Amino acid sequence: MANIIKKKVWVVFPATEKSELGDVLYETTIYELALVTAGMFSRGAHKDWDDAAVYTSKREAEADAKRRMEKAGASMGPYRSAYDRS
Repeated sequence: MANIIKKKVWVVFPATEKSELGDVLYETTIYELALVTAGMFSRGAHKDWDDAAVYTSKREAEADAKRRMEKAGASMGPYRSAYDRS
């Protein structure tokens, strides 16, 4: 059980024309995602949860995020993982 809660997942949110990839694509763990969706952890709180998608594959999540950005007319910006502290 301890390993599954540490598993990384990627959440893709709806894009707007002002979105950057980091606004649309969010890397987290199953544990943190559970806390966010339960409303107990505000770090990842987002207004568009109804239209969000969760992926276990980063490649699929990035492809969905890029499709959503293209559809919204957004330009591609940098993506930083929630774990990237640089």
